[in-house]
Amino acid sequence: MERLDIYELKPAGMEAYLRNYGWHFSRKMYEFAVSNMVDRNKKRINPIELNVVEDLVKRHGFNTKSDGYDLCYIYSMCVADYYGKTITTEPQLASFIDDYVGDVDGYDGIAFTRFYADCVAKGKVILWEEML
Repeated sequence: MERLDIYELKPAGMEAYLRNYGWHFSRKMYEFAVSNMVDRNKKRINPIELNVVEDLVKRHGFNTKSDGYDLCYIYSMCVADYYGKTITTEPQLASFIDDYVGDVDGYDGIAFTRFYADCVAKGKVILWEEML
């Protein structure tokens, strides 16, 4: 099955981004995404380094496979939206990341696709050329 968005006209910058990264986060795109995140207390979320997230999931026994900064985005989204209430411990956080990446009915690029859909729904403009 093909993605339905292949039939849309995309800005040139978006086409260039997708050629370089596919439906995944570059470091700059991840930093842009996190710059718009706040937790339940309206406190801004700070970007996290990829090696820190990779160490977190490994330390708790997960062998999570993902495309780099997608892991960082999932971690940050979880911290912003769930950590401290639904997810209260570091092992649960690691498990959430692994579950999100390994969702059996998921698809390649799920984290980035959902982020992009949120941007579309919120009217958030992405300056694609700056994300390369």
